[in-house]
Amino acid sequence: MAARGGRREVDLDAITHAASREAGGVPPWLLGDYLPAVVDAAASGRRLTAAELAGYGLSGEQAAESGVALRGLVDLYLSATWRLWRELPGDGDSLAVLRAAGLAVLRAADDAVAAAAEGFERA
Repeated sequence: MAARGGRREVDLDAITHAASREAGGVPPWLLGDYLPAVVDAAASGRRLTAAELAGYGLSGEQAAESGVALRGLVDLYLSATWRLWRELPGDGDSLAVLRAAGLAVLRAADDAVAAAAEGFERA
């Protein structure tokens, strides 16, 4: 993680590739824009948008069509999520902010994994 103006910047590319390795080599591109969306959700408390969830559904379809096991797809998303969580939030946050960020991250993971699995089942 690099420092930028007193704030730490998360290396999303490194997290994505580590999660891919942990998930047995599931293609990292199946995450799409998941990690940047989760970072934004953690910072703002927002839910993932319908368009973002539709994209994860398409990732699930592409995974199924490519022969990726559903277990591997789920492992990719969840591995990326816990790796990202280790890096969030920045230094000096209060317990309430930490809890809110955790809730947003876990809610985003739940929504994205459900959308990806639904896309997988459609395919």
